[in-house]
Amino acid sequence: MSAARRAASKSASHQSGPKRSACAIVLPNLPLQLLWRKRPEWRNDPVAIVADETPEAPILMLSRKGYARGLRLGLRQGAARNMVLDLRTAVIRDEEVEALSVDIARALQTFSPRVEREGAAFFIDPSGLDLLYGGTHIWARTVERYLRGRGLRSSIVVGFERFSCLAIAHQPGAACPLLLESLEAE
Repeated sequence: MSAARRAASKSASHQSGPKRSACAIVLPNLPLQLLWRKRPEWRNDPVAIVADETPEAPILMLSRKGYARGLRLGLRQGAARNMVLDLRTAVIRDEEVEALSVDIARALQTFSPRVEREGAAFFIDPSGLDLLYGGTHIWARTVERYLRGRGLRSSIVVGFERFSCLAIAHQPGAACPLLLESLEAE
């Protein structure tokens, strides 16, 4: 390569700024998502995850429809069923959520060899993958579609700092996937 080409290449790479090197994926309310994978017919009903099958068992997690009908976390299952007659309840064990998280982490290695799991959140290094997928946005959209195809709702943020991406991914209502254009935007 000639000196002029190297200088032009260096100048072009310098102008493009830092490369996105962090991706955070959050799977909100993973126990509810697991339940809906088991019982898809419950998606349109008020749903609660409870500690056990007894009437005294507290509600640990609620769907939006459960909240909209006046239910709250900690309410006892028996009282909740009296308030909302069509309430669907189930016990989802921590071991089930853990197994799903491990399975998802393995599956995400299809999209990057560097995947770390932190509960129901995942960090992926997207470095260099834009060349394989035709762009970082296409890569992120492919990951989102893959998760959606497995019946999982996700929030995906690709940027420069992993914990900034994670904080943004935890915000409700963000576009998915979201690509941060600069360190300043992050």
